[in-house]
Parts: sequence; C-alpha cells; structure tokens
Amino acid sequence: MLGVIGNKFSIGKETYQPYSAEFHYFRVDKRYWSICFERIKRAGFRIISTAVPWNMHQDDAKYIDFQGTADPRRDLIVFLELAREFAFKVILRPGPWVAGQLPYGGLPRYLFNDIRLMARDAAGQEVKLPDQYGVPGGYLPSYLHQNFQFHLKNYFKAFIETTKNYVHPRGPIFMVELDYETSFGRLLDPNRADYNPDMLARYYGPWLEHQYGEIKKLNARYHEKNAGFADIQPPREFTNLKLEDYPKVLDWMKFREAVLHSYLQVMEDMFKAYTVEPLIFRSLYFAPGELLPAFNLVPEDRAPFLGANVFPEGNYFDLVNKARFLKSEYGFAFASSFTSGYAAAQPEREADIAPVTDNVRRFYYAAGLAAGFKGLNHYMFVDRDKWYGAPLHKDGTVSPGYELAKNFSLAISTLGYDEMEAKTEVGVLANRLYYWLRRT
Repeated sequence: MLGVIGNKFSIGKETYQPYSAEFHYFRVDKRYWSICFERIKRAGFRIISTAVPWNMHQDDAKYIDFQGTADPRRDLIVFLELAREFAFKVILRPGPWVAGQLPYGGLPRYLFNDIRLMARDAAGQEVKLPDQYGVPGGYLPSYLHQNFQFHLKNYFKAFIETTKNYVHPRGPIFMVELDYETSFGRLLDPNRADYNPDMLARYYGPWLEHQYGEIKKLNARYHEKNAGFADIQPPREFTNLKLEDYPKVLDWMKFREAVLHSYLQVMEDMFKAYTVEPLIFRSLYFAPGELLPAFNLVPEDRAPFLGANVFPEGNYFDLVNKARFLKSEYGFAFASSFTSGYAAAQPEREADIAPVTDNVRRFYYAAGLAAGFKGLNHYMFVDRDKWYGAPLHKDGTVSPGYELAKNFSLAISTLGYDEMEAKTEVGVLANRLYYWLRRT
C-alpha cells in the first residue's frame, strides 16, 4: 500500500516520517554521490527526492540516455541502485517541466524547432517564458498538441521502461510528481495561453459540446449565431467586458483548467498502461497573496496526492496559506519543495552578500511547522549550480546548515508532531471564478 496514514508516508508495511532531502544527481559529480547519500542518511533522512529533467536525458539528436553514456552524472540507474543500497525511499520528479533553474525548465531544446507545438497567446504569438537567474526560459509548449504529445510519450515510455523495476514494491521509488506547478508556466492571465490553433480545433469545440449538448443552448447563452461547435472562437479581449460577455469568458477559463487536467491525465495513464503505479502527486501553484491555487488540479473521480512549494519569494501569508489550504481541503499538508537555501545567478557572490544563517533556517522550520505542514522536502539538501546555502556542498562536505537540518530531522520524530492537530476556529471561503475574473 502507498499513501498517507496518520500524517506519515505508508510504504508497504512500513511508515516513514514525511521529511525528505532534494539531491540532483545530474548536478553532482558521480564520485560524490555515495558520500552525499551517507551524510543525508546520517542526518536522519530516509527519503530523497530528485528531478529527472528531460533535457538531461535526451539530446538535440533525440538520443535518450539514462545510463550516463554521454555524461556519468546522468546515470539514473546507478543513482537508484545507490539509493536502494543506502535504504532510501525515492521521490522522482520527471516533469516534463521541472523548473529548478534548468535551461528551458527541463524541456529539450529540439522541441522549439517545431513552432507548431508551441502555445500561443491571444495575438497568435508564441509564448516565451521568462529567463531566470541567467537561465533561458524557452517557450511554453501547447500541452495537448499532438506533436508535443508524440515527443513526450516517446520520452516517458523510455523513462518508465528504465525505472519500472525500481518502483515499489520492487525498488525504492514510491512517489512520482508529474509536471511542476502545472499552470501554463505561471502565466495566469486568460489571454496568455493557450490559443494554439491545432489544439483549439481538436479540443475546444468538443469540450463546449460536452458542456452544452446542443448548439442552440450555447448560442442563447453567448448571444451568438454559431452553426456548430466547431465554429466557436474563444474570447481574446478581456478588458471593458459587458455582462453578456461573461458566460463565454468563464467558459474559456474553465476550458483552460480542463486542458491542464487532460494533460496530467495523459501522463498518469501512461504509468497505468505499464502496470507501474507509484503514488502520483501534483504540485499546486499559488499566485503570491492569493488564497486559492491558480487552478483546481483535483479530478472529480479521485483525490491525487498534492503538494505546494515554499520559496523565499513569497511572504509569511503565502507560506501559512498553502499549509492551511492543503490541510483543510485534502487532510495532509506537504511542502514538496521547502526552501533550504536560495536560488542565485551568482551563488558565491550572493552567499557573501546575503548568507543563509541558522536563524533564517530556524524561522522557516518554525513557520512551516506552525502553519501546519506535516511533511517537508528540503530543497535543496545538496548544493548545485544557481543555488547556495544547502546543508551539503556538491562534494558532500557539510555546510554550516547541516547540523541544524540534522537536529531537526532527528528531533521531529520524538515530538509526536504527526499526532498534533491545529484547533480550527475560523473558516475562510474563496471563489476561484472571482479570482479568475480579477484578471480581466
């Protein structure tokens, strides 16, 4: 059995404290993997988490390599074997978008040679994602475009074939995150995405037909005279709206959410087709200062495992709100990325200017636990490029934050924190449709 019981991960017949360490194998020389594993284990952690970026394992010639043929650091198989040897359980984050200050968010560069598969904005332009910390953002793919799906399925097929014998109960992998904060690259304004003409032609009309059944019902609501569902164009202007415009605008916003559901479902179905079913989780994106995640990524027929990410870019309200939302809505608050260091374009320079002190670390621990997070994935536990302040350096030597992380991990299991529950006296309601309409 895989799941959460009593605020702990249930993996087979054992339970694990839901505290993990993020370690990006492909960013650390292979010769240091064992010492990193040993020191993570000595710090009291039994679970590790890692991204598995698409563009680290498939090159521009579309050659897929999980054995480190081109670069020993990309040997996912040896990494998983070492995890098994050190008795770790493993969370994999294969994307396809993984962020993490990786070029193109982890997407392979060759995708952008095909402009047909790129998402489009309301003006018909390709959607460029912002560069961050000196790393190119690339372009947003049209999630359901058949060309993007073709490449994605080929890659995921190879990924699943490579990892299936390492999935519980045969191996250490027990959980897989599909995509990362699925939200059109955090571009929430309704005119930003996705107006890809091929995607719209294939999915928009059928989705509307499913909602209305008959074109006359839609025409009556839209105050239009469409001959059929295939003729309907999505709204492209969202300023100076009139009352009669809102039904069409809201349908477009709901369709955008439906696209995300379909996209995630396609990837989940691939795992099921291979009879490989780890615990699948989805991470929610919260825009700064908002009570609700940007999109509801929970399907109607089941409740997948959910997480939220906590980084210094937010404030205390954002941290607390994410924990309380997850707890109240889904019963378990998991910080799938809980800041343990800072991203930086020039890590060495930033470490001198704004070091991550133990007081800062204590604040995040105290705030996270007080907010109600029952599980934390320390992101990052091992340093990497575009990052500083992790408890371990890239060669496995300890940093000033190691002892505090170790003390936290060893102490948390003795406090009975998993049995503590907040006393809730006030409930807060929010309407996602209103949040969407605020962007018009």
